[in-house]
Amino acid sequence: MFKTADFWQEKKTFIFNTFFLLGLSLFFISFQLKTVYGGDSGDYLSAAAVWGIPHPPGYPLFSFLASFLHNFFNFSTPAFRVAFLSTIPAVITVFTFFRLLRKFFSFNLSLITSLFLASLYPFWLYSELVEVFSLNNMFLVLLPYLFFSYLKTNKNSFLNLFFLALGLSFAHHHTIVFLLPAFFIIAKDKFLDKKNWQRSLLILPGFIFYLYFIWAANRQPPINWGNPVNLANLLGVFLREGYGTFRAAAGIDNTLVGRFFSVFAFFRFLLVDFNLFGFLLIGLGLFYKQKQKSSLKNLFKRFSIIAVLSYIVFLFYASFKLNNDFGVATYERFLLAPYIFSTVLLVFGMEALLKLLEKIFSKSKQRIIVALS
Repeated sequence: MFKTADFWQEKKTFIFNTFFLLGLSLFFISFQLKTVYGGDSGDYLSAAAVWGIPHPPGYPLFSFLASFLHNFFNFSTPAFRVAFLSTIPAVITVFTFFRLLRKFFSFNLSLITSLFLASLYPFWLYSELVEVFSLNNMFLVLLPYLFFSYLKTNKNSFLNLFFLALGLSFAHHHTIVFLLPAFFIIAKDKFLDKKNWQRSLLILPGFIFYLYFIWAANRQPPINWGNPVNLANLLGVFLREGYGTFRAAAGIDNTLVGRFFSVFAFFRFLLVDFNLFGFLLIGLGLFYKQKQKSSLKNLFKRFSIIAVLSYIVFLFYASFKLNNDFGVATYERFLLAPYIFSTVLLVFGMEALLKLLEKIFSKSKQRIIVALS
């Protein structure tokens, strides 16, 4: 019996996926830091050492996993062990991003764009040290992948996994809520469908990780922000009462000028990190019109645009102070979410540019043939 073309295609896909994952793992883990980088890394690492609670909102999923890695393994340095919570999610993020793009774009465009994301400086930096943002990046890509897989196949298993992942993301980083408007706007009928209400309860298991805070706080560890020994204190940690919910800090720039400057800074950073050519490609992808307006691909583009706009609204609301190095460093990490979805617009721009060049060269070829005939 002869083996079919599908068999060989699946085998080639498996081989590529294996080597791609190995290559990504080697890339990220080889740069993984063995020391405390700075910023909040020391707080996270200290809390992990004593099964404690870092600064609000405490990131219960990350904190529990960091404590587990720190206390149950004994290789290299504590910082290196906990930094696996950045490198491994980074590998998963880039691989899942590639798989997500492959639903809509060619192999080459998907691969090039995924590697671009992996090498984008802020993405790479926060994938190498003890920080919470790489794990958040994973959810930012995993959730669209699961949801668009559901829309494409109509398999409920993808929707079940989507709600499970959403619950876990709620147990990690608050800013994931700014991704929800994009899901709701492009597919509100799916969320309002009564058949899916029961599936949405799969969000709840993720909140189990908040019980870790109550357990840890009752042990009174040296690092115990907010002391969430009860539900009232737990709610205070969850809502970041000491900082202000969804705000960088209590002393933010409340002026309208300061808020607009925080938004302006996003485009300034985008221009620097993506360079002028990438910035123009994003613009091209933004205005490039798909032939089939009702296609899933166009829906994916709308989703990405809404996601970028939603996180720009967050930057406006959070209103970071950018008059010193600490403020800029704090601001930089919150650019990762809009950067990821700007990269989606980048690949739309790349595709539009290739089609434009193909059209130009095709017309030139026809003119040459006519001239020679």
